[in-house]
Amino acid sequence: MATRPRPTNAIACVLPIFLLCSAVGCHNDSDQDIEEAISHISLAAILEMPPTAMRDTGAEATVRLRLGHHGAYRAFSIVSAIYENSWELEKRGQALAAARLLLDAGSAENLRVSVHDLACRAMCQPEPLLVFLALRLLYEVSEGSNTDIAVVSGKVQSASVADVAEIGYAALMKWHAYDLVIAQVSAHAPAKTNSEAYEAWRMRTTYAILACAREEHWRGGAIPPSLATALLDDMLRDTHLISPTAEVLVALDAKQLAPEMQCRIYDTLPACDGKVTVALAILLLTPEDSRIRNELPMLIKGRLASTSELAESAAPLKHSLHWIARVAMNSGDDAYAQNVWRSFDAAPSQMRAELLAAMLGEMRSRESMAMHLIGSLSDEQLREMVASSKTLTSVLRLWLFDGVEVVLRQGSAVRHSTEERLRGILVSLGMK
Repeated sequence: MATRPRPTNAIACVLPIFLLCSAVGCHNDSDQDIEEAISHISLAAILEMPPTAMRDTGAEATVRLRLGHHGAYRAFSIVSAIYENSWELEKRGQALAAARLLLDAGSAENLRVSVHDLACRAMCQPEPLLVFLALRLLYEVSEGSNTDIAVVSGKVQSASVADVAEIGYAALMKWHAYDLVIAQVSAHAPAKTNSEAYEAWRMRTTYAILACAREEHWRGGAIPPSLATALLDDMLRDTHLISPTAEVLVALDAKQLAPEMQCRIYDTLPACDGKVTVALAILLLTPEDSRIRNELPMLIKGRLASTSELAESAAPLKHSLHWIARVAMNSGDDAYAQNVWRSFDAAPSQMRAELLAAMLGEMRSRESMAMHLIGSLSDEQLREMVASSKTLTSVLRLWLFDGVEVVLRQGSAVRHSTEERLRGILVSLGMK
């Protein structure tokens, strides 16, 4: 005999459909929230950061929190769909930036593989923006496979955009692909008559050089001979490469190269801005070099007096002010430090302000020296320097008004006099 179906069976048949419809609705709301969150990522803010600064912008930090409320796999499916289906460069870039926000130390391996695949697809695009964002992803997610190294190497060798070159060479160093970086450092330069190709070569070489400073095992001077030769050759090939090369040699504490740098570079260069940089690098590596130390103030004076366009002549020196302060104060000779300070008498006020701030920062407990430098300035000079430099204002307040322990004789008459003088200047400028 047939039995009548129980009403509960009918409900049981309908319930899954109801739940499915509800789930679809929830997923749509979730998808929309993910898409909206991604749309708030500012690519301009990302591009303003140093390319290798793997930290979130303010907008990215907020988006990371919002994406964390959804499943990482669900969020990645939306990210991937936006990248694959959008025709807008900005939206595709935002999707690549969002993919990085889904990664953390506890990310599942298959999610990391999916993000890696997305980055590899983006590396094939012609737009430099997408390539840069893809490199940013690879820098974090890749372990430096031979395939990734080959792809990244190919991109940086033809890069015409600085951000791509900078993060690309940094990635190659991270993956220990040293030979490829050294190959660019020693790459043959195109003819200067081909200005576009030459500028691209110079840009790529600059970032390849700077990337070398990231290798911890080379610190203390254990630099491969081929790299050491290439770095010194680059200093002679192009004066624009002197500054990044000197920066790397100092960062790697390459003391063994100082004598060669002196005879091959310093002694052969004309009195150009690059010669000051080389002198500073040698002195930071070998402070005992009295000849170059004594010549430094005259080199600085010569550069500042070499052209009627003073601001233009002084501009390259601005990047060396911290080094100049270190050399002056590390000498342990107050008379020498004062001599270096006086060599900037003809410099623009803002440059002198930044140098004074840097020297005060290097003085530690040498209060008398600090008071002497401040005392060598007239009220009008000091007022102009304080007004032009927030850095100097902050340092002066630290030295004189906060009572910090770096000041040796906090109760000296000279100190109190200087303090009152500066307080009056700050009040006249509406700063205190």
